[in-house]
Amino acid sequence: MILTIDCGNTSVKGAVFDGDLIILRRLFASPWDNISDLLEKYDIKVCISAVSEAGDGISEFLEKSGVTPVVINYRMKFGIDNALANPAATGIDRFCNASYAAFLSRSDCIVADIGTAITIDYVKMTAQGSVFQGGIIFPGPRLCSEVLHSHTWKLPIVDFSGKLPVVGTDTVSAIGSGLSHGIASLIDGIHSRIACENKTEVALYLCGGYAPVFKDLIKTPGIIIEDFNFKAIKHVYELNRTHI
Repeated sequence: MILTIDCGNTSVKGAVFDGDLIILRRLFASPWDNISDLLEKYDIKVCISAVSEAGDGISEFLEKSGVTPVVINYRMKFGIDNALANPAATGIDRFCNASYAAFLSRSDCIVADIGTAITIDYVKMTAQGSVFQGGIIFPGPRLCSEVLHSHTWKLPIVDFSGKLPVVGTDTVSAIGSGLSHGIASLIDGIHSRIACENKTEVALYLCGGYAPVFKDLIKTPGIIIEDFNFKAIKHVYELNRTHI
């Protein structure tokens, strides 16, 4: 069994795989005590994708518990090459997502991860194989709303609620529309520009906490795979299993 742990910008989530089946999902929080029962109940390997310092805390806790986790880093195998200027400074979640999307599509693809931040990453298929080209990073819906509130006198924080009329009839609905239709248009526009620049069709994968909400707002046909991020971590773990 494999426990995949996704240490994101604002939360730490885990999923236990028995083969390809997820049998348990859980949110973790410092001091990480709610990992202990999983270690006692299951004979598991642990694989961590971390973009925050929480990864160090979990790794230390696991080591003290007698478990040596696999912490994904940019030097590991991802099944794709990369054209990045500085791979070491790139979020490891983006490597994992790009790797899994390329594995699924076997063609040019984009993976849009919509969470605290939005990453839209492009993998290009070449004669030599798939190459992670890079992408864009943008504030997520909640972060956009918080920044708008903190840098203005009267604009409130608006809880993102999904599909709204394009034209807002008051301040709250105008902000909500800006978040929903603005971000949907961002993803559509980036996808269109990448496809146009590369003169090819590009598959679109949507993941992250807001992906189900945006699926119906984005005009580009997008593929949502349940637990994409956990499956991406597991995919990278399996690519490196013989070298761990």
